[in-house]
Amino acid sequence: MRTRIGFGGGLSYAQRVPFVEARDQASRKANTSKLLQYADPTIDVSVGDLFGSKELRETYSGWASATARGISAWPRSSTT
Repeated sequence: MRTRIGFGGGLSYAQRVPFVEARDQASRKANTSKLLQYADPTIDVSVGDLFGSKELRETYSGWASATARGISAWPRSSTT
């Protein structure tokens, strides 16, 4: 079965700390960050191979999960 596996990643900067980041980090008593790291793993399988159809061999269906987390490993002042 033809299968594609992928992984994407990146960084972004938010003007304000996202709500979920602030909530999660507050529960851990950890620093928050406006710099976010993204991860996006994917896996796709050929629909044609799955159902035995040559016409759909280059058609893929799959799963992806995107997640973003603040990069809070750098110490910063709490007065900002």
